[in-house]
Amino acid sequence: MIDIHIYDCLSTDEEKTKYIETHTTIKKLNYAVEQGVNVPEDYFLLQPLYNDALHLNENVNATKNKIQSICLKLDNIVVQGIVKRIE
Repeated sequence: MIDIHIYDCLSTDEEKTKYIETHTTIKKLNYAVEQGVNVPEDYFLLQPLYNDALHLNENVNATKNKIQSICLKLDNIVVQGIVKRIE
């Protein structure tokens, strides 16, 4: 939802293409800010959670650790409130 919202806020096809081609969440969010998009602070706060979910891979141990990390973050009441605001 965050990617879609930011993408829709970009005004030109060139900006949208550059956004899609940009790697890492924080760079995408910063790029959007540079283009004049009002990126909510919540998007920056959720960035570590969002990144973990995007980078699950074939390495069983790394994936297990990332899933545990995501679960611990989602168990936090403050994080839950931020996620609910974005839905």
